[in-house]
Amino acid sequence: MSIVEPSRRPPPAPEPPPAPPPPPGTPVKSPAARGRERARASSGAHRAPALAGAALVLAGTAAVSVVLAVQAALAAVVERSGEGVYGNVEDNVREHGALTPLVVSLITAAVTLVAGALARHELAARRNRYARPAASTTRTLTSLAKGLAIPSLLLAVLAGIAYLVGSPHW
Repeated sequence: MSIVEPSRRPPPAPEPPPAPPPPPGTPVKSPAARGRERARASSGAHRAPALAGAALVLAGTAAVSVVLAVQAALAAVVERSGEGVYGNVEDNVREHGALTPLVVSLITAAVTLVAGALARHELAARRNRYARPAASTTRTLTSLAKGLAIPSLLLAVLAGIAYLVGSPHW
């Protein structure tokens, strides 16, 4: 003969106390709004590679702009040299539009360096958010951007100084 005992169930867990009501004037967020907040917080995980990509695009723009500025400046100088003593290099430079790409290159190269620094800072500050390939890609892109931006910035500065110093004497 066997004796069957009634099954024992653990007592139900006590219910957690209700959340305190928000202070007056605090907006109550719907579940959809909380989901959007979580999505917005997780979308920051792509910030460093995006900044690095933007820095690379800006660096390319700065390099192209400095090349255009140098081409226009060379055309202006060649045209000025053909005019003899009656020419004015400032008029030729303005006529060929060499200053606009020079200024664009200066500004774009500076912004490139800032964007690259922000990407590196974001990567260092939130190291645990980024996978190894994303971190490696970010470092590579920022290095390429610096490699293009620094020479562009230096050439633009030197060309600007040469223009400012040399234009009254030509």
